[in-house]
Amino acid sequence: MRILRSLLLLVPGILLLSFVSGDEKPAKDYLNIGRKITFSTKEYHLAWSSHPSKEYYKQEYLPEGSDPENYHDMIMVEAIHAAISPEDALRVKIAELQELKKTIPMINWNVYSKDDERILDFVISDGGAIYEWNLYRYYKQFDEKDSYLLLCAYSYKDNLMANDDLKPFFERISVNRDNYITELGNTKLPSISPRK
Repeated sequence: MRILRSLLLLVPGILLLSFVSGDEKPAKDYLNIGRKITFSTKEYHLAWSSHPSKEYYKQEYLPEGSDPENYHDMIMVEAIHAAISPEDALRVKIAELQELKKTIPMINWNVYSKDDERILDFVISDGGAIYEWNLYRYYKQFDEKDSYLLLCAYSYKDNLMANDDLKPFFERISVNRDNYITELGNTKLPSISPRK
């Protein structure tokens, strides 16, 4: 049960739960993967990080100059030191989306598999003006001593004040989906080596 609780830390939606803040203190690269990630020709810089438990690490990357409180694009990398498979993480996340869909019917998702990896492509909303398109890639990293479940994610968030704003939001998804899924699946992060 403790592992499942840790897993729930790993897979909550980014929506309204992102911990990026405007603190002056620089974010720490707990995972030793670098302070910059390039995705779809855009550079993302480490903006926030957390190591809230012995097993769990989270890092958020934003484009240079982004407002941490009102960003549009974000890359997120999370790691949990536990015997959890990508399929386990995916199952928990889909259960969360199914529950949310009961009150926010527009929520939808697709799953893509490649070997032991899973990519979850989903759209979510707070039921009001905030909409997100998220791509979550779950995969494992092994070394001689440790096993980590990793989440590498891309998120696009927008505040849609009118119904007319929905069309460009979903057109952006339609135009970019295939390329972004392929790129996320091929993204090579350095092997994590977490530090305190």
